[in-house]
Amino acid sequence: MLKVNTVWYHYEANKTYRKSGAWVDKPLYEFIEENALRFPDKEAFIDDRWRISYGRFLNMARRLAFALYDFGIRPGDVVAIQGPNCVELPLTEIACDYLDALFMPLSDTWRETELRYLLNLAEVKAILSPYIHHGFNYLELIHALKPDIPSLEHVILIGEEVPSGEQSLDKIFDTPLEEKYPYDFFEQFRPSGDSPRHLTSSSGTTGFPKVSCLSENNIYSLFVHHGCHTSIKLKPNDIVAAIAPGNTGATGYGFAMLAPLCIGATVTSLKIWNPKKAMELMEKEKCTVAVMIPTQAIKMLGEDVEEYDLSHFKTLFNGGAQFPVENVKEFERRFSCKTLNAYGATDAGAPFMITVEDPKEKRWTTVGRCWDAELKIVSDDNGTEAVKGQKGEIRWRGSCHMYGYLNNNQADRDAFTVDGFFKSGDVGFIDNEGYLHITGRIKELIIRGGQNISPREIEEILASHPHVLEVAVAAMPDTVLGERVCAFVTPVGGKSLTFDQMILFMESKRIAKWKLPERLEIMEAIPKSAGGKIMKRKLTEMITEKLKSEGKLPPDFEPQIKV
Repeated sequence: MLKVNTVWYHYEANKTYRKSGAWVDKPLYEFIEENALRFPDKEAFIDDRWRISYGRFLNMARRLAFALYDFGIRPGDVVAIQGPNCVELPLTEIACDYLDALFMPLSDTWRETELRYLLNLAEVKAILSPYIHHGFNYLELIHALKPDIPSLEHVILIGEEVPSGEQSLDKIFDTPLEEKYPYDFFEQFRPSGDSPRHLTSSSGTTGFPKVSCLSENNIYSLFVHHGCHTSIKLKPNDIVAAIAPGNTGATGYGFAMLAPLCIGATVTSLKIWNPKKAMELMEKEKCTVAVMIPTQAIKMLGEDVEEYDLSHFKTLFNGGAQFPVENVKEFERRFSCKTLNAYGATDAGAPFMITVEDPKEKRWTTVGRCWDAELKIVSDDNGTEAVKGQKGEIRWRGSCHMYGYLNNNQADRDAFTVDGFFKSGDVGFIDNEGYLHITGRIKELIIRGGQNISPREIEEILASHPHVLEVAVAAMPDTVLGERVCAFVTPVGGKSLTFDQMILFMESKRIAKWKLPERLEIMEAIPKSAGGKIMKRKLTEMITEKLKSEGKLPPDFEPQIKV
């Protein structure tokens, strides 16, 4: 049985969310129905297989909902989907919405360990998946897992290739199931805006992914009201490129797919990430907005941007990780666009966002102001509030705040205060204009001989080096000082960087000597989670094993992993 902690739910605060328009108590499917009436022939979604109008999108979503009902899916049941960026993601959510079922997107990079855990945790009853994608056989994996997942009854395959005896989603789309039912059949299942309906899995940078439970009001507030209305100012005539990975139901899905469809814009998605393919897509479809994670934006800077006609492109919306200031400036210069940041967490929404109306200095150096949320900057573990301008841990509760973790009350107790404020673990301060500055992360602090070093400070400096494409700084264990600083760098194509060159550059920035990196690791790619966040824990584990192999650490040495 699914259990969700709703201790944070504050009825008085909720009145203000409804008054501000952050909560509208309206099912997601009603937005699609309205858009299908307003412009039935307008393209809603474009991917590598489909060019689908709003009228057809609505028809496909309803047919899937009827099929799920025929399979026995009822209110409160969980339907999962594992796959790449594709139209089947929002189609599945809208179908679930009609039935008041819970929608659970899963990263296509997760395999046996993660899937067994998550499908059992959520008691998933049906899963949609490709047969084979990017060379991996997902159907074989699901069949191997099925005996260990007693709740799983139905597997529906996405795509044209479907082995004999398997259920085909394309066939469902082609079958007029609506002829069996009255048009208002789904009214009996109309979901409440306050009930958990959207299950978003965390990125999984530590251990198993956690599953956050959001209501329809939370989803609308986060993605539509804050993201597309307040920040991007998205309009129906916009064309949005869904570049970020959308399959965990967070940044790359909500801001790039679901919210634009609610507004009536057109979405075009990139199934397999490649910087050149991304720009080709943006050029071909004349995209005005793109949603991506900073790593993807940085990779695009390593290409010949000027070869593409991106004159329609005006806004980059990014989230999920830090976007170094120098990279932001270069991106805006080369793409002639504005970059917008969103700050928050899968666990508690993103109430801090830059808007297209904010001045460039704020776009470059802050994550925006707080929208429809209560914010605290605390200076100690007791929750003492810091004075304005003083650094402290960032905590909040608000309209896009989740209910809690699925079947995990201990995680709720660890992440939230008793009165429902999310303990982000991030350090920052509020400036005189009310903008939030992120200065570091408590758990990522490198403690070298008792001195605290912020990886973010070093990353910002190294990111400005002309030969550096991407950088991450993590703790390197040391038997004397406890920890030292290690820099992991992916160089710009055709360029190189030596340790001595790095140190000379850092010294030219007049940084304290005890903060200087004491090792440089050149990487083809820096490891990231399914949500695109750099895995600092993995980096520390990697360098620990390397130091052991070099005889610089004892073979049985175990680092204190903090993140």
